[in-house]
Order: sequence, then C-alpha cells, then structure tokens
Amino acid sequence: MMNTYHASSPGEVANLNTEYLRKQFLLDGLMNPGHIQLNYSHYDRMIVGGVMPLADALPLGNPAELRADYFLERRELGIINVGGPGKITTAAEAFELDKLDCLYLGKGTTEV
Repeated sequence: MMNTYHASSPGEVANLNTEYLRKQFLLDGLMNPGHIQLNYSHYDRMIVGGVMPLADALPLGNPAELRADYFLERRELGIINVGGPGKITTAAEAFELDKLDCLYLGKGTTEV
C-alpha cells in the first residue's frame, strides 16, 4: 500500500490546525506486521517506507503511481534495519543485515 502526500504552500500551512497538520505531515503506521507500508511525498518526490516481515519474505512491489517497470527503475533505495537480524535479496545477491545495519541499492536493481 502507498499513501500520497501532496506539497502545501507556507501560507496554507500557517492556517492549518494541529489535526490537519498531523494528517499532512505525520507518517503514522510505518511498521505494519507482515506488510510493506510506503508513503510518497511530493516534497522531493521521496518515498518513505516501513517493512516488518514475519515468517515469509515480502517482495517490494511496484505501485502504479511510480509509472515504472519495477520499483528501482528510476530511483535509489536506502535501507536501515531497526529490528532484528534480516536479509535483503535482489535478483543478483543477498545481504544479511543486523540491527542498525544500513544498505544502499542503486538505480536499476531489480526484484528486491
């Protein structure tokens, strides 16, 4: 699932109440057990996501909003493991990550 956050002008933001500010800017529920949660922001066209696998691997899908053949066709990916030991697998290789390990996957990486 991917939520989309649109850019707001400074004048618009100055007139928003706390509830609406939280709706516009808070990325709530990033970690959803057994799912990938993606949030697309029109600020810098950035995607922030959370992944919490259980027993099975979770393939990184290709949301229609990206208009690409695969997720990393035109973007890069930085991963920070904030949980226990895990593994990231691509079409080319697998990477073992411990808590707080980081991984960079470059543009053109397929089958994450």
